[in-house]
Amino acid sequence: MARALDSDPLQVFNYYMLDVPILSAIPVAFPFKTGEAITEKRLLSFKSIALPTVDLQVKRIQEGNWPFEHRVAQGFVSTGDVTLTSAVSPLSMDFFLWFHQTIYGKFGPRRNFTVVHTRADKLTPRRLIILEGCIPISWKPASDFDASASDVSLETLTMAVNRVEVVPGDPT
Repeated sequence: MARALDSDPLQVFNYYMLDVPILSAIPVAFPFKTGEAITEKRLLSFKSIALPTVDLQVKRIQEGNWPFEHRVAQGFVSTGDVTLTSAVSPLSMDFFLWFHQTIYGKFGPRRNFTVVHTRADKLTPRRLIILEGCIPISWKPASDFDASASDVSLETLTMAVNRVEVVPGDPT
């Protein structure tokens, strides 16, 4: 039986990321990738985007002789890290430039991103995941060099995220 695109769960390979400028004076985090995306009329893409977990601090309460413990929200929400993985090309300078800006405090290093989960046509947004106040915390410029391998070299950037929001997209 054929499966309906509208009622199927979202697929993990239908996504792209938008680099949302905070102010017009602050450049985007990935100027080379953004430039390529504009000239080639495509969207900002990566091999993978590992999204963060969001955890709520809770307190465990044992009430009298009740055999089950009760948990209540207490404290803060902590947001995990996001890891971006991208193929290395001769012009792969984006991760380095943003990491360098952060090290030296140039342009205000925090950035906002929106990860767009799309339908199979890769055009219709089905769900938006907004990553606010991101700042890079680690960077690996390339895969480990191995003369016996023929894999594509990948660079990774891990960024801390201040807040995560989810916005539903077009249900049709």
